[in-house]
Amino acid sequence: MIGRAGPLSAEVGYAYFAADQSVTFVPREEIYLGSVLRLDDEWRLYGDTRQDLANSRTVSNQIGLAYEDECLEASVAFSQTFYQDRDVQPDTSVVFQITFKTLGPLQGSGAPQSY
Repeated sequence: MIGRAGPLSAEVGYAYFAADQSVTFVPREEIYLGSVLRLDDEWRLYGDTRQDLANSRTVSNQIGLAYEDECLEASVAFSQTFYQDRDVQPDTSVVFQITFKTLGPLQGSGAPQSY
């Protein structure tokens, strides 16, 4: 569900992940809340959070600032993931991204990306 009021837009979503026995994954329910605040025609502030409903805990958070014009888009985002499972550990990162609209994206981060 998406809503808008002036320069503010917000999104709410729900996801159910069924158990997957091949990876010993337990069923999980999550709610997603995200918003974007347009500061002017080029600048926007955005953020989101994902919550595990069954365990009453935060799965991830992100906040960022972005600039976009007709030639490029640039953003910096601070994100945290709290999910933990075998090899996957909680992570905090800062990601810088520049997209030249005629060339494609270039990005770097303050920490190695985990997938």
